[in-house]
Amino acid sequence: MKRSNKLVLWLVVLIALVTSFWLYCGRSAPPRRVAEPVQHVGLNSADRHDLSRDESRGGHTLERHINRSDAELRERLESESISAASTYNDRATAEMAVAAAIQENQSKIQRWLQRPGGHSNLVLDYDSTSPLGRSLRRDDAKSFPCSHAVVILKWLSPSEYFVLTSYPDCWKPS
Repeated sequence: MKRSNKLVLWLVVLIALVTSFWLYCGRSAPPRRVAEPVQHVGLNSADRHDLSRDESRGGHTLERHINRSDAELRERLESESISAASTYNDRATAEMAVAAAIQENQSKIQRWLQRPGGHSNLVLDYDSTSPLGRSLRRDDAKSFPCSHAVVILKWLSPSEYFVLTSYPDCWKPS
């Protein structure tokens, strides 16, 4: 098979995997990226979501996405079938980003909690005016700063959920 054919085949497989992930997380299409992050006034150290409670219910933000070195991110890429590994700068930043995402999406969360039938995970996005962490993609030599975060909620009952995971998400600068 020619190299160009292999590349096309690889891209088709990658697109199929990414689309499957979004559908699994309750998204129908990839999120639209905005050129400039949205400024969030009033976000401070008092606006934090305690992630330790979520970890006790099966979440893994603290375990996998806090204060990791590039070497640790690379190790995760080598041991898991993921396209990128990312880390928040520190726990406080992660907890503030999660709190902001939850605060901004209260009506969406309430509709999701009250919806009858099965509940897929709810994916929330948060954009910051400053970097929240870094992301390392499989084929990149170094990590890149990220000012966007993804928060994934898992449904427990019509009045209860927990943060399954949250991580910085970014794309390679052009």
